[in-house]
Amino acid sequence: MNDGNLDQDIPFIEQAQIGAPARWRYLISLPLIFALWFLFIILAEVAGTFAYVKFVGGDGSDFIRLLSEEVPNLLASENSDSTGYIVQYILLMLSISLFLPANLLVVPLIHRRKWRTLLHVGARINWRGFRASLSVSLLLLLIWVNLILVSGEGRFNPNFDLRVWIIVVLLSCVLIPLQILAEEVFFRGYLMQAVARFTAGFWLRWLIPAFLFGALHFFNDGVVEAGWWAMVYYILISLYLGLLVFRGNGLEYSAGFHLSTNIIALLIITSPDLSLGISTLIEAPDSIWGANEILFGLGYFALHYVLVFSWMRLRHGERPPWRRVGA
Repeated sequence: MNDGNLDQDIPFIEQAQIGAPARWRYLISLPLIFALWFLFIILAEVAGTFAYVKFVGGDGSDFIRLLSEEVPNLLASENSDSTGYIVQYILLMLSISLFLPANLLVVPLIHRRKWRTLLHVGARINWRGFRASLSVSLLLLLIWVNLILVSGEGRFNPNFDLRVWIIVVLLSCVLIPLQILAEEVFFRGYLMQAVARFTAGFWLRWLIPAFLFGALHFFNDGVVEAGWWAMVYYILISLYLGLLVFRGNGLEYSAGFHLSTNIIALLIITSPDLSLGISTLIEAPDSIWGANEILFGLGYFALHYVLVFSWMRLRHGERPPWRRVGA
């Protein structure tokens, strides 16, 4: 048995070998992660109810209504002061973010290895890779947003509320990174490493977590309305994120890419059929998902990959060659 407190010079996907790597431990840790996640959500709802009663008043029934009310209905209400919308946004993001503490508790407890083995290899996080992946993806997406505006396919949201948007942006500075980190740690960290304990084949290690990530998005109302092509696009994104994990030997590149897409989708531009009810700056028309959107996505992934890994020649924890001169 390896010591889970020692740094291991092994690939990221193989770090499940550290600590207590017995396969039966994964059979109990996976349901335990979900059980802790549900427990944390319940505790958050209870704490939210008490806070609402203390600072707003009432018996908590109004807060319970906010938990069950759809965000678009809250925004459409003539009497809405956007408080309910902001509360819903916080709860939505927290409900996903609470996956993170569940993972970070179970891995040291059950598998006897450090929680950072779910994030990266070595002693330090590859911040250079994270920044490169994030900035390149943001640049490509902002170019795409401008093309949508210039072509007339998108418009500035007529229902845009600057005050609410600023509040959401400030909240998002904490909530979006937490949400991204929670998803990446579970799907591209814990789950990919867990699958690696049961199979040595590359394809299963890559495909199983990707399809599970995509399948969970099927329950989004927007995906159902947008059709199966939207589901295909989510699966392609998850496949590309998994590829970034293999190529980058950690979560840094996938987390940077994932963060950029959520920043754009949650704060800058969305379409009604994929909206979470969040008032973005720009509104595109209802999407008619099909082969063109899939081709666009494949081109976006390919260009991002080329710019980050080929042109910039990044390697994990190393300076690219063009940055080493005079170092």
